Amino acid sequence: MTRLWRLASGIAVFVLALFVSVSFVLRLFLGEPTLPGIVNHVFLPIVTLIVIFFSFTGAYLLLRDGLKSK
Repeated sequence: MTRLWRLASGIAVFVLALFVSVSFVLRLFLGEPTLPGIVNHVFLPIVTLIVIFFSFTGAYLLLRDGLKSK
């Protein structure tokens, strides 16, 4: 049962990371810029990349742990 929960949580984190990354990317390219120029063009993309990286890394680690557990 633990393996099933770890796999489910890994898949949930992966789907959430995918949804958030697509939302961030679409907001950056299609959304109206509501923040000052330096924040919108420098800070927000860097933070977005960091969040996407850690989200997918967490999903990978959860999935790998779920597959290896017995």
